[in-house]
Amino acid sequence: VPEPVELLRATLADAFGHGLTSRYTSAFVAGNPFVVRQLQQQYGVGADSILCTTGATGALSLLYRAFLGAGDRVLVENPGFDLFAGFGEAQHVGVDRFERNPLDFRLDPARVAAALRPRTKLIVVSNLHNPSGALAGDVEIREIARIAARAGAHLIVDEVYREYAPGAVRPSPAMTLADNAISVSSLTKIYGLSTLRCGWVAAHPGIVARVRALHDEFEFGVSKLAHAVAALVLENPAPYDAFHRASLDSTRPIIERVAREWRDEGLVTGALPAHGC
Repeated sequence: VPEPVELLRATLADAFGHGLTSRYTSAFVAGNPFVVRQLQQQYGVGADSILCTTGATGALSLLYRAFLGAGDRVLVENPGFDLFAGFGEAQHVGVDRFERNPLDFRLDPARVAAALRPRTKLIVVSNLHNPSGALAGDVEIREIARIAARAGAHLIVDEVYREYAPGAVRPSPAMTLADNAISVSSLTKIYGLSTLRCGWVAAHPGIVARVRALHDEFEFGVSKLAHAVAALVLENPAPYDAFHRASLDSTRPIIERVAREWRDEGLVTGALPAHGC
C-alpha cells in the first residue's frame, strides 16, 4: 500500500491548520494516551497490556533485548522477514530456523517443535506470512504457543499484515490466544504510514512490564508529533481503510495474472495465497 499522501495532508490540515489538536501530547514512557486507548479497544485489554514503540521494528528490537541473553537462542521461520534473524545475530545469540511448508507456506507446529533447542527462548513468526501472505489459523498459533510454553519460551507473532485478510477469515491477535504469545504490529503496512513510525506490543501485562522497563531506560525515539497523527488515524480509520482496500483491489489482479503466466511457463509451482498484498 503506497503512502496515502492526500489523506495524510487532510488529517494534518484538520489537526493543525487552525490550532493544535489535543492529541498532541507527551508520548514519553506511557505512550500517547489516545493511541493507547484505541489499541486497548482493538485488543480488548487494559493499558498495562499495550506498549507503543518506534514502529514494529522497534518493538521487535525491544523484545529480543528483553527476553534473550548470553547463550540463549531464537527460532525463526524460513523464508521470513530478514530482521527476525538479524536482530538475534546482532545480539550474538544463537539463531535457528524452521521451514515453512513448501508450495503453500503453511505454518506447521510439528516443524516448529522439531527445530527447538534446549536454550530456545523466543519463537518468531509472521501472520499473515511475510513474504507469501499465507494465513495461519488460531489453532496453529495456539499449538505453537503451547510448544513454546513447554520449552519455557515466548511466541512473538509479527501481525503487521494481519488486517490484509478480510474479517471473516482474519486470525485473532496472538496475544488473545495464549499468555505467552506476543502480538507486534504497526500502521506501516496496512495503511502505508511508515512515516509515523507508530508500532506497538500487545501482550500479557507481565510481559509488557518486562519490556517496558527496558523501553523506559533506553528507548527515546517515539515521536510526540508522529504519534499524535497516529492517534487521529486510529480514531478515524474509515478513509484509510478505503484507501488500502482500493490499493489491494487494483494490485491483486496483477499478481494473479503474473502468477498464472509463471505457472504456465513452468517457472513456479504452488498456489497463490488467498490474501495479502
